[in-house]
Amino acid sequence: MPLRDLLISLGVQNNDNSIIWNGHEQSVTAIKGGKTVKLGVGAKAIYLNGELYKELDVPAQNVDGHIYLPARAVAEAFGYFADFDSGTQTILVQNVPIGGGIKADDFVDPAVATTTLATIEKALNGLAGLPLPAKSRDVLEQNAAAFFAPDRSLLSLDELDKYVSEGDLAKNPSNYAGDIVTYSSLTLDTVREMELDGGQIVTGAVGHTGGTHNRLFESWQDSTYFQIFYAGRADVAKGDKTTVKGVVVGETIVELTNARGVPFSQPMYVIVAGNFLKGSAEYDFRMERSKQNPGKIVIPELDSQPTYSQKALKQLSVKLKGGKLKIVDEMYGDLEIRELRIMDYAYKLAKPIRIPDKYDGGLAIELSAFADAQGNPFVPKSGEIYLIKVVTNAGEVVRFESHDPGMAAKADETKTSAVRH
Repeated sequence: MPLRDLLISLGVQNNDNSIIWNGHEQSVTAIKGGKTVKLGVGAKAIYLNGELYKELDVPAQNVDGHIYLPARAVAEAFGYFADFDSGTQTILVQNVPIGGGIKADDFVDPAVATTTLATIEKALNGLAGLPLPAKSRDVLEQNAAAFFAPDRSLLSLDELDKYVSEGDLAKNPSNYAGDIVTYSSLTLDTVREMELDGGQIVTGAVGHTGGTHNRLFESWQDSTYFQIFYAGRADVAKGDKTTVKGVVVGETIVELTNARGVPFSQPMYVIVAGNFLKGSAEYDFRMERSKQNPGKIVIPELDSQPTYSQKALKQLSVKLKGGKLKIVDEMYGDLEIRELRIMDYAYKLAKPIRIPDKYDGGLAIELSAFADAQGNPFVPKSGEIYLIKVVTNAGEVVRFESHDPGMAAKADETKTSAVRH
């Protein structure tokens, strides 16, 4: 069955992060939730999460530039059932046995998913005093594998999430109860593991983005606070800068102390997270994934219909050179930057910045304008590779770049001063 048709029918996202073609190996890797399925053209082995799943009777084949996959084996690896109806010449793919029966493997045992969701709900009620909104419950149930599967990917919610600014969230948190959101560089203030009924482990944490640190009272001012509930054990600790992807379930209150030592309270937004990891772990994961998918290799049947701005985003030029971050919109995609960071160093934006095209010289920002949570400026080191994350109105893009200390181009120098908010 044609690669694209089969994988989409199994619910795999049609993008470069979920369907990966390795031209050197002549292999296809498909990722959905906590499962990664890999097989090579002409090879009779299919792998599930890095281990041999089964030997195939018929291998994947390349026919006139189109990749054809063995439907039954791939469907079963993802926990589905497949059969061929000779009467109608139709391939049947469904999540219960052909002819009816009990569902076998839907990435995460439905009973486990139900128990985990109930555990999260109990933690929300007991520790945050919040019910689980109906919209949030729908999102969690529809994406149970990506949120709760024990072997889910560290970034299982990639491509499902969207960036929402702290300001927009503050206006009306309930607007985002049905969305999967992402926040980067969230510094953790407290972390603890909780064992609830049935031995279920939930990691709870409180953290913040932005703000300034008051050394006298060991507290943060002008920050946005978040309370995180994560099913399972998260490899994070107090003080870590983390990435969180999850669904906003409500708003509560955090008690703080201001610069004069006077107690006060402010809103804290509660997120049930499917992904909760250190910024350094995100870097390592994305770096490894980029090695597995070097460069963009076009497969005809993977072509989709992205918007022009999304196409422009994929072609966005991002470079570290001469003490500046240079970003150029090569395709005139009318892109606006909404979040920008290099590793754990963020560039403070008062409002979105339009990215000039190449004829206008692009956008150049001094690297010293990027700062970490303590206000320390970013200072690149020769030979090191840095993760650069650019969030725009058309989505986000991640690049890995080393710093070229050579002199910046003249256009760079003139454009840096043109950055205004």
